[in-house]
Amino acid sequence: MQNIHRLLSDSAPLRRLLLAVGAIVLCSQWEPRAESGQVRLNNGTIIPGIPVDVPGLSQATARENNTGPVPQTPIYLIDDGMRRYFVSRRQVPRDPDAIIVEAELSSLVTYDLPPPILGRQTHTPASVGAFDQVGAFDVHGHRYVTLRTASGEVQILQSIVQIRPDYVTIKSTSHDWEYAVSTTSIPSDILREIIGRTINETDADERMALVHYYIQAEMFPEARRELDVISSEFSQLRSQAEEALELLNEANAERGLNEIQRRRQAGQHQLAYYVGSQYPEDGVPPDLYRQAREIVSEYDTALEQRERVVMLLDQLQAEVSPEYAERLPPMRDVVLDELYFENIDRLEPFISLAEDETLPADDRLALAYSGWLLGAANAVTSMPATISLWDARFLAVEYLRQNDNPVRRAAIIEELKTLEEFDHELLITMIPQLPLAIESPPLTPGTPTPIDVLNMRQESVARYTAMVPPEYSPQHSYPLLVVLRAEGHTTEQTVNFWGGAAEQTGYAQRFGYIVIAPEYASPQEGEYAYGPAAHQAVIESIQDARKRFRIDSNRVFLAGHGMGGTACFDIGLSHPDLFAGVIPINGFCENICSPYRDNAPLLPWYVVNGERYLGGIERNADVINDMLRGGQDLIYCEYKARGFE
Repeated sequence: MQNIHRLLSDSAPLRRLLLAVGAIVLCSQWEPRAESGQVRLNNGTIIPGIPVDVPGLSQATARENNTGPVPQTPIYLIDDGMRRYFVSRRQVPRDPDAIIVEAELSSLVTYDLPPPILGRQTHTPASVGAFDQVGAFDVHGHRYVTLRTASGEVQILQSIVQIRPDYVTIKSTSHDWEYAVSTTSIPSDILREIIGRTINETDADERMALVHYYIQAEMFPEARRELDVISSEFSQLRSQAEEALELLNEANAERGLNEIQRRRQAGQHQLAYYVGSQYPEDGVPPDLYRQAREIVSEYDTALEQRERVVMLLDQLQAEVSPEYAERLPPMRDVVLDELYFENIDRLEPFISLAEDETLPADDRLALAYSGWLLGAANAVTSMPATISLWDARFLAVEYLRQNDNPVRRAAIIEELKTLEEFDHELLITMIPQLPLAIESPPLTPGTPTPIDVLNMRQESVARYTAMVPPEYSPQHSYPLLVVLRAEGHTTEQTVNFWGGAAEQTGYAQRFGYIVIAPEYASPQEGEYAYGPAAHQAVIESIQDARKRFRIDSNRVFLAGHGMGGTACFDIGLSHPDLFAGVIPINGFCENICSPYRDNAPLLPWYVVNGERYLGGIERNADVINDMLRGGQDLIYCEYKARGFE
C-alpha cells in the first residue's frame, strides 16, 4: 500500500479531508502516535518509518563491522510494523529532508477485537514453509490455514486481533504465532463485517471514526458509502458529512487523474482516453478538471491529425511524379499500419507543410516518409534520398530476421553499401524505428502464452511463458519483468502471480510491464541446481522476447521466489549488464554465486525474505551485509514472523 505519510504530505485534498473528519469526532479507539517518519534514498525510494542505526544485519556481521576501536553503525533499520527494512547509510543522501520525523497529522484509527480463546498452543516451527491451503476470513475474523512443514501438514486456526489502516494483526489460537498482513488483503465487505462487530452502529462518533479509518486506508468508495449513510441516519452530522463528502470527491478526483496519467505512461491510451472523457466536472477542483481535459484534448488532436494524414497522403499520391508513383504506396501502407499516438510526432514536418503548394508534392511526401524512418528532426525533402532510406529499411529488417543465415547477412551488408545517399549514421538513426525482428501473431493481453525459442533448424532451444499488458502495441516501448518460478509452481502460475489475468489485472499489467517466465529448471527440480543451463535459458528467453516485443532494454528486471530467488542471485550477479534491478524473494546467495557478490556494484537490489523461512536473515547476512557496507543500492526487506508464504 502506498505510504500513508507520503500521501498526506503530497495530497492537499486528502490532508484537508482528514483534518475535517478528524475535527468532527474524537474516538477512544484512535491509536496515538507521537511521531511518524520516512526515509528517502538516493534512488528516490521512500520507506515509511523512523530509521535506527544498527551495527549489522546479525550479531556475527555486527562483530565483523566493528573490529576497530570506533563503533560503527553502517546500516539503517526502518520498521513499518509489518516489515523491517535495512539500507546502507550511504544510500541516504546528506540532505536534511531525506529523513523526516514529524508529529502525526492525525491519530490512526484502530480496532481491537476481543482476544481469542486460546487452545493448547504448540510452538510454531522456526522455519515456516508454504501454505497448502488458505481459508477466507469469516465475519468474526477467523480462518484456517494449512501449513506445510518438515513433519507434514499442520492446520492452524488464526484470528484477527487488531485492524489498522495499513495492516491487520493476526494471532494463532492453536499455535504461538503472530504476524501482520496488509489491510488490502482482506476483502472490504468482510472487513466491514468484522469492524461492525467492534463498534456501536448507532453511535454517530463511532460511525464517523469509521469514515476516518477508510480515508486513512485509502478505501475511498467505502468512505463514500459510510458518509452517505451518516447523512441519512444522523441528522446532526448531515452538514459535516456533506462537507467531508465534497473533500472526499476532491481527493478521489486527484487519484483518478493520477490513474489516467499512469495508464497513459503504460501505453494504455484507450483506457486513459475513456477515463479522461468520463472525468466529472462537478465537485472537482478546476485545476484537476483542466488537466484531465488537456489529456483528452491531446488524444482528440492526435485522432484528427491521423485522419488528416490519411487524407493528405492519398491526395498527394495523385500528384506525385510518375517515376515515383509505384514506389510510394508500400511506404504509405507501412506508415498507416504503424501510426500510433506516440509516434505521430515523426510526421510533424509533413503535417505542417502538407498544404504548402510552393513545395512540390514529391518534396512534401519525402518529408512524410523520411520523417517516419528518421524522426521529425531528420526529415528531408529529397525523394531519391527517401527512397534509398526505405530500401535500407527493408534490407535492415531482412538482416535482423536472417539471424541464423550468415551468408545472407553478409550479402545484405554489401547491398547496403551500394545504396546512394545513404550511410551508416543514417542507419543508426533509423534503428529505433525499425519493426521487430520476429513477426508473430499478437498475444491476448492478460493471458499466459508459451513461446518456444527456435534455432536455425527450427528446434526449440529454450521455452518461456509470456504475458503482455492491456492494449499492447509494438509501437510502445515496454519494461520487461523476467520472473523465475518457485519450486512446485509452473511458469503459467508465476506469470499470473505478477501480472494477474485478463479479467483481474495484476500490478504488472496495470503498470504496463511485459512479463516472461523462462523454463530455467525442469518441473521436477525442488532446489536450484546452479550451472550454465539455467543461465542460458534465461538469456535465450530475454533475447527472443526483445526480438518479438518492443522492450526497453534499460528497464529489464529479474525477480524470483524460492529457488527462483536463489537463481536471481546467481544470474543477476553473473550478468549485471542485462538488468536494471533484481528482486530475489526468499532466495539465498550461496554456493558459487557468493564469491562474486561484488560483481555488480551499480546493480540495484530489492531483497525480500520471510523472517521464519529457513533461517531468515542469517542465511544471507554475510553477503547482504557486505553489499550494504559497500554502499550498494540495495534494500533488504524482512517480513516479520512470516515464512515462505
